[in-house]
Amino acid sequence: MKITKSVYDGILAFTPPAPPERGGILGGKDGKIIIYASDTGGKSEYDRYTPDTQSINKIIETWEKIGIGFMGIYHSHFQDGESLSNGDIKYIKKIMSVMPEKAVLYFPLILPGKIIAYRAENASPTVHITSDDIEIIF
Repeated sequence: MKITKSVYDGILAFTPPAPPERGGILGGKDGKIIIYASDTGGKSEYDRYTPDTQSINKIIETWEKIGIGFMGIYHSHFQDGESLSNGDIKYIKKIMSVMPEKAVLYFPLILPGKIIAYRAENASPTVHITSDDIEIIF
């Protein structure tokens, strides 16, 4: 996952250690994440983040008008929650089901002081979800 330093730092600053299960979306160009938007309308529960899809879709539409593509969704976990939950995996597969074949999106987990990257690739009829290295770009 290639991500600008400003986006990486901004996501970490937005997502403090508590509460977990907050999130937002990632946007970019040429395979590089260059922008993010925090989901201030999403619901944050003890063990679940439910995005405000109406607001998020409006942001995605605005980005598309200026040549920025949707590149994924991030959300925070508790300090020891470095793996995707079963709910996370189901949601990723649901999103990928409406994406074109071979589409790649990122679903990073935000923990106190670090980001754990996950990459999803639509390889119809399956979705491959793997951990991914983070490359911070300037």
